Amino acid sequence: MDCILNNLTQAWIDLYNRYTGLEIKLEDIKEWDISKAVKPEHKELIFDLLFNKKLWNSIQPLADSQYYVSLLCKEYNVYVVTNTHWDTLPVKMEWLIKQYPFIDTKKIWVGAEKQMISVDLLVDDFEDNLIGGHYSKVLLDYPWNRNINDKEFGIIRAYDFKGIYDSIHTLLPTD
Repeated sequence: MDCILNNLTQAWIDLYNRYTGLEIKLEDIKEWDISKAVKPEHKELIFDLLFNKKLWNSIQPLADSQYYVSLLCKEYNVYVVTNTHWDTLPVKMEWLIKQYPFIDTKKIWVGAEKQMISVDLLVDDFEDNLIGGHYSKVLLDYPWNRNINDKEFGIIRAYDFKGIYDSIHTLLPTD
């Protein structure tokens, strides 16, 4: 869900910058663990911000995601899988239902080890969620996942939601 259906990391660093007066950019996040991109004295702050309502109120859908996900919901069984802290789950679900009303709420799963789920295809921003899974893999490009060898792990890299949509149709044709 995060960084696929929404701009969580961008909103997170924007809020961090407001609190610290710094100017971290998305391109500065070179690892999925965002705490490695902040000053050591701010490691606790960066995670505390996940529980700040200002963060969740500022999150927006990724460009074109609502359009393409609505199409995908008509063509496939679309599930949303998120690895989240239980404290953030209510606000995340409220956001998801408001922004993506066409996603069946019975098809929202919460879990940490995505390799344990049985699906045909997984779209993610964190390569560790794709590696070792028995599904087709689409990785949405971000600075923190550019060090992965896509070919070695059978990953298709997408750069936007049209790329995700096209990759899904290539891997799982509807005809």
